[in-house]
Amino acid sequence: MARLYAMTFEGGVWTLTREPPGVTPLDFRQHFTGTFSEDGNTITDVWEAGFDGGGWEHDFDLTYRKVA
Repeated sequence: MARLYAMTFEGGVWTLTREPPGVTPLDFRQHFTGTFSEDGNTITDVWEAGFDGGGWEHDFDLTYRKVA
């Protein structure tokens, strides 16, 4: 199974969006927003899911940190 996302990166914000249909049998949409810190060492993310043509619902938060 695979998921295909449309991706953008602008002004320190990274976005991914997946809208069915695609190559996955999953029937929900997904949206990701990752915001880079000023020093570029942290990305603070929010994942959202959409069901039955409705709006986006918070799914989970995620934080990436660069380690030396």
